[in-house]
Amino acid sequence: MEVIKKRVLVNCFHRQELRFFPRRLFWKAEQTQIEFGELEELLVGKKKALSGGGMNSLIPSKGILPVNKPSNKTSFSLVHALRKITRIKKIGHAGTLDPFADGVMILLIGREFTRQSGTFLNQDKEYTATLHLGIETTTFDPEGEITAQNATIPTLSQIKDALTYFQGQTSQIPPMFSAKKVQGKKLYELARKGIEIERKPIQVTLQTELISYDYPNLILHITCSKGTYIRTIANDLGKLLTCGAHLKKLTRTRCGPYHLKDCIDGKRLFA
Repeated sequence: MEVIKKRVLVNCFHRQELRFFPRRLFWKAEQTQIEFGELEELLVGKKKALSGGGMNSLIPSKGILPVNKPSNKTSFSLVHALRKITRIKKIGHAGTLDPFADGVMILLIGREFTRQSGTFLNQDKEYTATLHLGIETTTFDPEGEITAQNATIPTLSQIKDALTYFQGQTSQIPPMFSAKKVQGKKLYELARKGIEIERKPIQVTLQTELISYDYPNLILHITCSKGTYIRTIANDLGKLLTCGAHLKKLTRTRCGPYHLKDCIDGKRLFA
């Protein structure tokens, strides 16, 4: 595999402290910057130990690593890949993404940082979501079975009117195909058995903006609070438009203070 020569720098955080200010959370950290080509050589086994330190001389024993998760990969597969590379067992994440989704995923290296996962889970996130109008699925996304189809084509005006219901503080019901626990059982475990139970609505805060509309594709930019299900927004919006809809594509563009531009390409972890 040819080493990329483009000068891309990877931020490796090896010391961190949290400082709270009104309405915002700032991260202060010392950084070690390495050229991505060097890291890639290590990932594909083309470079031996540097100063006897091996790959751990470049990847810190503790810290925060923002990764752009590729689609068709599970969130845990990134954790497993990083454990394999670093030989560090204590690696976690600060919020999963569904396998079909891509975008910002925060990997936490070392006990000191895995303990801070709640900090990220409680922060706002941003997404670019592509909805497919006219088709509903069991999971509200492309991984489920089609349950209904409708040929109704909403007008742009109707869509703009419907989006006013997805602004500010609102409630949504968690989907059955989700990891949310009810009485100790994950909902998706029940859903796979064909069991549907009553779920209590949760309160979320949304800011939903229309990016483009070319039927059947509707692209939205969504800023949301913790615990928001973008799949549920797609399903609820489809019902409001009376045409049905499901979430076709999803990219997380921000998680707390980290944006896509801050991430390394997650595909490199599997090279």
